[in-house]
Amino acid sequence: MQTIADRLRAATSGDIILPRLNASQRAALKWAQVDDGNAVLEIFCANAGLLMTLADRYRIRACCLCEDENSMAEISERAPQFECLYGTARDLPWKDNSFNNVFITCSGYTKNRRQEIAQELHRVIKEDGELIISIPLFPFMYGEIPLIGKNNCNLPRVLAQELFTLLKDAGFQDVSIRFSSIKYATLIAKKQPLG
Repeated sequence: MQTIADRLRAATSGDIILPRLNASQRAALKWAQVDDGNAVLEIFCANAGLLMTLADRYRIRACCLCEDENSMAEISERAPQFECLYGTARDLPWKDNSFNNVFITCSGYTKNRRQEIAQELHRVIKEDGELIISIPLFPFMYGEIPLIGKNNCNLPRVLAQELFTLLKDAGFQDVSIRFSSIKYATLIAKKQPLG
């Protein structure tokens, strides 16, 4: 744990202080299989915390997609080495099979576009790559379910099944949910190699 004195020393010495990760980002990192040389994408990126943490630990190609220009400008300023683009998840501006890992740690605008987004995610993930989604266990307190966009926790099993079906229909295999903390679970969906 970094103390205030450590932060002050780092700030005055010119060292870079990594941003704190929120609970959703920590849940995603707990189960992610990232290694040197990986290409990593974060969708609905609101801050650079997750990517900065990964870039500090591994030599990766870090990319993010922001839904608003302010977030994009802030991340581009904080981390100019990242490929940070503004756009929508239903039309990802990257080539097929570009990423080893794709993270979704917060809910973005998905209304009536869930199937398109799931298919786009499948398209940009490399064979043997993985989609990692943080899912709030209590959506009414911690936000909507990513891709599903609902926050009715009266039916968590129904929402999880809906997300499973959505990803399976898009072509993902080996979809599983793992509990990460008291607040979040992590969904991992693999893209299997062809043949």
